[in-house]
Amino acid sequence: MWHCHMMTFHGVVNRQKILDQLNTMPEVVNWRAAAGGIFIVTGVHITSSALALSLHGRLPDVFFVMAPIAGIHAQGNVDQKTWDFINYPKPS
Repeated sequence: MWHCHMMTFHGVVNRQKILDQLNTMPEVVNWRAAAGGIFIVTGVHITSSALALSLHGRLPDVFFVMAPIAGIHAQGNVDQKTWDFINYPKPS
């Protein structure tokens, strides 16, 4: 089963540096850029804590927060494609 997580990071970080790591992590099956410093990350059977620990090991100098998104319990103002990505996670 796939789970969505929201990752926020400090704006001075090079986004490509983070994307390069997400693209090589086997536990990450998909991601979506939601706003300037926010990614929605889809993982397979992985908690936000485990995902954050794995990413921190790859990017120890990057300040970020990783939190689970509980599908129908999440609220906010984003476009429909982002809601579909959150509510119906799937691999890339």
